[in-house]
Amino acid sequence: MSALALILSREESGKAKNIFIIAEIANAHEGDVAKAELLIASAAEAGADAVKFQIYFADELFNQTHAEYKKYKQREWPFEVWEALVAAARKSDLNVGADVFGHASLHLALSLDIDFLKVHSSDVSNYSLLKKISQVLHPIILSAGGTTPIELARAINILEEGDTSSLCLMYGFQAFPTIIEDSHISRIPALQNMFDLHVGLADHIDADHEMAIHLALIALGLGCRIFEKHITLDRSAKGTDYFSSLEPNEFKQFVNQLKSGLIALGSQKISMGEAEYNYRSRMKKHVTAKHLLKSGTILSEKDLRLQRVEDYSLAPVPIDSWVGKKLLKSVDKDHVLKYEDIQQRVGLCIIARLQSSRLPGKALEMIAGKPSLGHLFERAIMAKHVAEPVLCTTTNVEDDKLANLAQSYDVEVIRGDSKNVLSRLVCAIDDFDFDIILRVTGDDIFLDPPHVELLINHLRKYNLDYVSAKELPAGTEAEAFTAETLKSIERYADDLDYTEYLTYYVDDPSFECGQLPVEEKFRRDYNLSLDTEEDLSRLCNILESIYDEKQPYTLDQVIEYIDDNPSLGLSIRIDRTESREIREKTKLDFSPGRIELLN
Repeated sequence: MSALALILSREESGKAKNIFIIAEIANAHEGDVAKAELLIASAAEAGADAVKFQIYFADELFNQTHAEYKKYKQREWPFEVWEALVAAARKSDLNVGADVFGHASLHLALSLDIDFLKVHSSDVSNYSLLKKISQVLHPIILSAGGTTPIELARAINILEEGDTSSLCLMYGFQAFPTIIEDSHISRIPALQNMFDLHVGLADHIDADHEMAIHLALIALGLGCRIFEKHITLDRSAKGTDYFSSLEPNEFKQFVNQLKSGLIALGSQKISMGEAEYNYRSRMKKHVTAKHLLKSGTILSEKDLRLQRVEDYSLAPVPIDSWVGKKLLKSVDKDHVLKYEDIQQRVGLCIIARLQSSRLPGKALEMIAGKPSLGHLFERAIMAKHVAEPVLCTTTNVEDDKLANLAQSYDVEVIRGDSKNVLSRLVCAIDDFDFDIILRVTGDDIFLDPPHVELLINHLRKYNLDYVSAKELPAGTEAEAFTAETLKSIERYADDLDYTEYLTYYVDDPSFECGQLPVEEKFRRDYNLSLDTEEDLSRLCNILESIYDEKQPYTLDQVIEYIDDNPSLGLSIRIDRTESREIREKTKLDFSPGRIELLN
């Protein structure tokens, strides 16, 4: 059993003597084989347990237009060079590990006598590569820096389904250098509790900082047993990763201090600060066209590949999300795919039922000659060119009236559990093959169709998981979710009886969320939702004045009327106590029993 595998074994976990220190050479050799040999010797002299290299081919890492492409192309080494370096490490009694970035580099790494593999943050969602790695018996380190919990959950599921003998996470990210405030060492026990795996530390703080040698001691006190630290021969030469690299004498101090076993504490909150999010944006691979693809093409995996790109505005999307989709336009080779490039079916799902604690039967209350829900159906139908309206109500007998009303407007109906609102939305996804869901409550009878279209476009432009329109007046807006996001919430939510408050569930770093930019003239703190008798009176006043069945009103008209009638008193009321209470009930659970790859 390798030294790393021994530390990862359940029997040996938690014992302070079992630490494993990796001297991260990465690209510090800068393509110079002699320098790589000196780095190996220095790591051994400093007392490291292992050295780790990055084995790559430039085409697996970057677009050919990427600024880093040529440099990395020049640093590619053949098998014979790597074989000699591994032999040198063995002669110094060092374990050898490697980051791999694709199938070609994995094949090369496995042809060498290495001890462990690392999945870089770039490839945590590279499912094809993960499946291949899962067949390897070596210990695997999975990068957790710049990676969301749900991405980790999916990757872990793939790796654990294979023959992987030992698996651990490694927390840390490179911000050239990472400031100490972004180190968050207490995330190590948080991640360990979440996934029931060992979590190592790869800190990247400024090597000249007073904590550069000491920071790992805090992690050691919190249960960390695996450490990765950059090494360089001479920091003043300002070579690759010099910002956070220790010189040999410093690395020796680093090793010696870790063995002393000091303890410290920090924040356990798992979130991404600006620096880590920037790192994520730079390092994550996106799905690009492998060759010219014509409009109407049904995408297959052979048409696509994962690459780092320099458009940091886009959220990364797994390659599986594109397979089987139809292109709406022709795209060139290396085009970065966006949802707006493919055909997607969008459902405008109206959540309504007659039971209400504050205003029972409000969906059928008459306003300007028709039921309040009828007004919402009319507004939804006006957006039918971009989203198909569906009523999602309950199976309760009293809600038969709502289903009949929907049918009179030619609106489709889904019926399900009264408390689990999400289950109704998922039924709509499954029954109508929706890719995107717009959630609208039955209270939002002033839904604004133009902003419905803008909301969809915003999500599709940036590949987001969720988009809100919170700057619009309450009662006029919708919120957009991808179908995958809703199914993820269904899978990982700790308690689904609170999915009436679905927005709380998506407030998690696992999801890429956005907010629709709203023109200043529409940004009003008005409450146009129907929730109480007072609301009913106010909304009747407005609609009886502006509603015309033959000439639909606009949001401009609504705002103009309210502005001209301040006595309506349409300010928003916020129940902050309820918000705190509900937040505790709407957490996601990534414990081992919930870890599954979402299909």
